[in-house]
Amino acid sequence: MFVSNLIPVRKRLFIGLMAVSLLTVGLFLGGIYYLATNPDRTAFNQILLLVLAGILVGVILVAAFGIGGMILTILYARELSVFHGPMRVAVSLFFPIALALGRAFHIDVNRIKNSFIEVNNYLVKSKQLKVSSGQLLLLVPHCLQHSQCPYKITVDIDNCHRCGKCTVNDLLELKENYGINVGMATGGTLARKF
Repeated sequence: MFVSNLIPVRKRLFIGLMAVSLLTVGLFLGGIYYLATNPDRTAFNQILLLVLAGILVGVILVAAFGIGGMILTILYARELSVFHGPMRVAVSLFFPIALALGRAFHIDVNRIKNSFIEVNNYLVKSKQLKVSSGQLLLLVPHCLQHSQCPYKITVDIDNCHRCGKCTVNDLLELKENYGINVGMATGGTLARKF
């Protein structure tokens, strides 16, 4: 996949930023541990900081396991189901940190997001899912419809009269030829209904 400036996007950008995010949180954990073991703190503050440190250690271990799972899945090109949960935790907790670090290092946010898409697509492909065409949903934005078209197709795409002024006719041909489901949505709320 290429971004607008034609620099190829690689999976390692996302994985690397996730690892740096993990390291950053680890350094934060080290600071908490230092504060907790500092003799100038009260016992309550030390206990509170140690509990917080314990929670962070757990999160870091799960996220490290998840990032490791992503790397192993990419290296071995097959699904390793034991890593599903940790990978989800790693992405949901550390992706925002990775984006912030990317901005700090002046890395284009779209490059990071495209790298994430590359990793995610590879992880999905590694599952080697077998689905029938009837189980596939092609969800497209309504802006593909010709702006002057008088027929409303967001509720029912088959309402298209196939005038050829937009690509909806091509989508309907895909639907008919391959038996896939096609939906057109105006936004996220309608998209979730599909």
